[in-house]
Amino acid sequence: MSTPKKGFTLVELLVVISIIGILMALLFPAFAAVRGAAQSVQCKSNLRNFALCLLAKASNSPNGAYCSGAFDGKRDGAFDQYSWVSDCIAQDVIPGDMLCPSSKCIASEKWNAASSNGASAPPARQGVPLKQSLQATAEAGFNTNYATSWHLVRTAPLFAGTAGVQATKPGGLKDWYKSNGQRQCVGPLTMRALDTSDIPASALAIMGCGGQGDVALPYDGSEDGILTETVSEARGLVAGIPLAESFNDGPAFVASGNRAAVVLQPDGTTRAAFGAPAGGYPTLGEVGVTNVFMQDTRDFFAWHQKTVNVAFADGSVRAIEDANGDGYINPGFGVDPSVATFQNTGYTSAETEVNPWEMFPGVLLNGSFPVKKFEQ
Repeated sequence: MSTPKKGFTLVELLVVISIIGILMALLFPAFAAVRGAAQSVQCKSNLRNFALCLLAKASNSPNGAYCSGAFDGKRDGAFDQYSWVSDCIAQDVIPGDMLCPSSKCIASEKWNAASSNGASAPPARQGVPLKQSLQATAEAGFNTNYATSWHLVRTAPLFAGTAGVQATKPGGLKDWYKSNGQRQCVGPLTMRALDTSDIPASALAIMGCGGQGDVALPYDGSEDGILTETVSEARGLVAGIPLAESFNDGPAFVASGNRAAVVLQPDGTTRAAFGAPAGGYPTLGEVGVTNVFMQDTRDFFAWHQKTVNVAFADGSVRAIEDANGDGYINPGFGVDPSVATFQNTGYTSAETEVNPWEMFPGVLLNGSFPVKKFEQ
């Protein structure tokens, strides 16, 4: 009599495979969550290193500046010499080796204009070329996918007399200087400006995870959000990859008559218009306001499971939740959710997503200016 062979029947095998499939389906989200959490921790570590590096620069610089400028060759000059990235590299902290691991962007949008030689930079920087080729510059680590705040690289507007802003075009306060050499903003944040401000360093954002640059549909090759020419295959900077924003645009507002758009600072804005609203800035969960200037924070993006990692001027790093899942942190802009969309506004809800004492949403670091006139 032959001994029956031991083994699985086809039905048993199918049951085991089904059970394994169910277990894997249950475990994969957990694995993804663990991986996402690890990436967020790495991102926070990167930001903390950058923040501490810039703090060290400020402490050791005669003018106390946190950085020499934005990562923007056109507006601030050759970024291998004049940028927060070059400031970090001077201290052996290599931003190109410390990218946000969750971002789909591995390079800055400013590679599309890397050879502009500072057309709108401070006069002494205009015409100054990169020290090496674009490829060599990229491979040396002069690259980032983090975006800085407007306060870090511009601090405040310059005013003409007691009222008018020295700006001749809407959104002009993104420029440090105009192309004719006229200065528009104070320039990079300094220790003195921060120490004498009304805003605690722990609430002044200086850097965060950068969102992708602008890309219209259909794509015509003119936007900043896609790399147009290969820079370095070794670093992955090949034509067609998505590019990250460089820095936040600065003062903006939602007009009560057009709540479908966030508008950058227009020409002729007065000093008084940049002050805080009489009732204070809206708080977490409150419906945002209109006709109030606040920081356009849409260059930061929530790559980390509905959170944005942000570094502050005291060196701390915190995760800020994107409550409605549109990818952006609304500091209090009163958009109309019935007409505002991701494509035209970014903010798809009027609810404020961060408290003003946790991340300062305003423009002026000194909210009130004493007025006097002794001489006749």
